[in-house]
Amino acid sequence: MFNNNNKMSFNRSITKLHLILVFIFTLLVLLAFFFNRTEVSMYERTLHMYSNLSGFYSTLEQSNQNARSYLYSGSVNELNTYNTTIEESRMYATRLYEQADEQTKWKFELLDHMLDMHESSAKASFETMQSRQASDQAVYQQFSEEYELIRSTFTKYYNIVDNQVVLHLKNIKISERYLLGFALCIAGVVIVVLLQYARRSVRFITTPIATIIEHINSIKEGDYDLSKINNRFVEIDTLCLALEDMASKVKQNIQNEQEKVWLQHQLFEQEKENLKKDELLAQSELRMLQNQINPHFLFNTMNIIYKSAQREEAFVTSDIVSKTSEVLRYGLDKANHMSDLKGELESIQSYIYIQEKRFGNRIRFLFEVDEFVPNIPIPGLLIQPLVENAVIHGLKDTTKDGEILIKVSYQDALCICVSDNGIGMESLQLEEQVIQDFKTNHSKSGLGLYNVIQRVKKFYGKGASVSFQSYPDCGFEVCIEIEVEENDYVSFIDN
Repeated sequence: MFNNNNKMSFNRSITKLHLILVFIFTLLVLLAFFFNRTEVSMYERTLHMYSNLSGFYSTLEQSNQNARSYLYSGSVNELNTYNTTIEESRMYATRLYEQADEQTKWKFELLDHMLDMHESSAKASFETMQSRQASDQAVYQQFSEEYELIRSTFTKYYNIVDNQVVLHLKNIKISERYLLGFALCIAGVVIVVLLQYARRSVRFITTPIATIIEHINSIKEGDYDLSKINNRFVEIDTLCLALEDMASKVKQNIQNEQEKVWLQHQLFEQEKENLKKDELLAQSELRMLQNQINPHFLFNTMNIIYKSAQREEAFVTSDIVSKTSEVLRYGLDKANHMSDLKGELESIQSYIYIQEKRFGNRIRFLFEVDEFVPNIPIPGLLIQPLVENAVIHGLKDTTKDGEILIKVSYQDALCICVSDNGIGMESLQLEEQVIQDFKTNHSKSGLGLYNVIQRVKKFYGKGASVSFQSYPDCGFEVCIEIEVEENDYVSFIDN
């Protein structure tokens, strides 16, 4: 290009030079774009592995709960739900195997085999339950052990995915170094060509080029705006725009790296929060174990009292002891398990019998149960705390004419209401009491309403709601409204 024997016009030479520069910078941009797309694709695949790994263990846990519920209740609905969730677990396992690299595929294939064994044990447990074989306990034990074995691999497979992320980041850094070296080599060649060309160029074209080279250093200081270079040529403007585009991509890459670091920090904080919740749950379970008493000793003692009262012809006392035994037995059996609406109402009737003997004419208890109310499953001891709340808080200062109404109705949904004609409270005071229940871990000084709300939300989700209505000196009312499907019950409650 610079041979005197091969002269060309200034326009042709500057056009050829610009074409060469545009080609080089376009090549760099394409390489950078290809590098970004490749690494982002690999990173997204790893993030999908995080999602699929979480989905696998989540659906596996749900399927285990459904299997246990089916073994406990024999519900066909639980069996169908189990089949659905186990298929979802298998789908997640297949995705993990497809997304894993060649070095770790065998580990995820092993996870799929473990899932097969777990599903086979579940089916064996179902078959032994249906045939009522004597070896069902051993089969169920194997089913539980295989589930715990798979669940214990969560940390291991999480580390495998995490190691792949680290490997991808390492490859990104290595590729960046190669790309930077290549870019520097190309830049060096371009500078040499420009210097040779500048020797043969007129002074008015070399001055803007020198100014461009001076402004390139401003990129290192964070100034990505190259539009302030003054010149008289469209070609120089094109060069400035190309440089500015490259600088903007560098800035965008830096921002992307900062966002990745922020997301990793958020993930770490979430893990810390989950560990705190697990610790609180363990402490709660420990407190429950410390507060337990020997139920056999308790019921044997009450049976002795009941028989002694019968022998002494103290029939009222024996009835009170019998009702108390029924209330305590129901509480111990159903405190953390499922019951049904009929069993809950029968337990409340025993509880009311005791309270009527305690308060006499001071408090009157009323039951209103509509006809054809479905006997649906409900968490044990869901309604009794509401009656206790009415006795302890609503009518604590009542000396006569106290009244507590337990009403169960069914139209479009099942509605359970407990109301009293006691002192009531302001809506702001009611909100403060619910918050206090949460802060004090449902202590005896609170209303216990937060516990009822949480149990309803946990069991029914969006299919149920809890509402309160209270005004000073106008009583207090709590209503639980539950949506009922036709397959949620098999019988009705007698009026």
